[in-house]
Amino acid sequence: MAADADAYLGLWRYCAEVDLVGEVTAEMRPTSEPLEWLLYDGRKALQQTIRTDFLWVRPLDTPKFLAARRYVAEDQLTLEVDDPLGMAGGRYSLEGGPQGATCQPSERSADLHLGISALSALSLGGVHPGVLAMAGLIDELTPGSLDRAARLFVWPVTPWCSTFF
Repeated sequence: MAADADAYLGLWRYCAEVDLVGEVTAEMRPTSEPLEWLLYDGRKALQQTIRTDFLWVRPLDTPKFLAARRYVAEDQLTLEVDDPLGMAGGRYSLEGGPQGATCQPSERSADLHLGISALSALSLGGVHPGVLAMAGLIDELTPGSLDRAARLFVWPVTPWCSTFF
């Protein structure tokens, strides 16, 4: 763990330059780890044996869940959410931005149709809505709404958890 980029580089430099070290193992690292870009040949030097982010999210109250976070850009989307458990589904209008958000049940036409698992993944900010759409998990009902969702949800830092919980 490092407080800034210089500390991050210093910690990895120390691990790699200690005398007689032939191998360094790093477990539970973020999927967006910049380590491979610090190495002369990162593809050759790094071997990924497992990939996980140790994060699980399952909204129970969609309006409160979506209103509780901040968003990268100012925008509005209406989401039709399917929940097979009947706990968090419905149609919701989200208005969000860097300063906060509101989310209310809505009668507006939906811009996106998605299941609760896709909403969970989007809420963490680490997956592009277009990727979920290609996987068949999001339907774009209003042209351009996937791009708008990306501007809202995709966060500049990939989410990850460094500990078991």
